[in-house]
Amino acid sequence: TRVDRLQTVGNFAGFAAVKFGWTDRLRSTVTGSYQTSWYPVIASPLNNHAAWSAAGNLFWTAVKSLDVGVEYRHGVRELLSGNQGSLDRLEFAAKYSF
Repeated sequence: TRVDRLQTVGNFAGFAAVKFGWTDRLRSTVTGSYQTSWYPVIASPLNNHAAWSAAGNLFWTAVKSLDVGVEYRHGVRELLSGNQGSLDRLEFAAKYSF
């Protein structure tokens, strides 16, 4: 009989964030992340090899219960095949607390 064995994947990852309180009503956060993996000999070329991203946002408390904000993010991903891709994203958000 044949016994299949699971193989481990080596991985290194990190994430950091810093929040700045500019005023009582204005704040922002800057974040960054990185990840890389080492696969066994047999792995799909579609698996991630490495990825990183960075983002920054700005939030404003317009009135006591209403926050509005904007965030920009840039990221890059590389597959085991060597193909790479990137993204740029701009998001707007609003939060009402009650």
